[in-house]
Amino acid sequence: LTALGRGLGRLRHLEKIHLRQNNISELPGNFPGTSNLGLKMIGLSSNGLSALHDSFGDVGACLTELYLNGNELTTIPDGLCGKLAGLRTFNLAHNKIGDSEDATPNDDGGGDEVMEDADPVRAALPGDFLERFGGPDPVTGL
Repeated sequence: LTALGRGLGRLRHLEKIHLRQNNISELPGNFPGTSNLGLKMIGLSSNGLSALHDSFGDVGACLTELYLNGNELTTIPDGLCGKLAGLRTFNLAHNKIGDSEDATPNDDGGGDEVMEDADPVRAALPGDFLERFGGPDPVTGL
């Protein structure tokens, strides 16, 4: 499976979506969709996802488990955690969050280059994520 049809976002009675270990690199703009208000779990681990669109969390407060581990994600959309108030499990392990090749040091004017944030993973996560779940474990990175 390499793509999801837009119709998946209109299946109103789904409670779980297991799409682990496919080759899905992009999600349709309506996924998972506001019609899936009873959706409790989304499993998209081990695909090739590189981004989540801003409306990804519009499924609401029923979602309790979200597995995005083993993808190519570099960021999480701002406000995602606030939209998913019922979320209890959020697995982002083995992504590329904080691995930005575009990260460049800043010159503070004193001649020395200064990194804006010493922890690139923490810098790549939105504020609502850090407020809700805290930062990554320095040992495991999770």
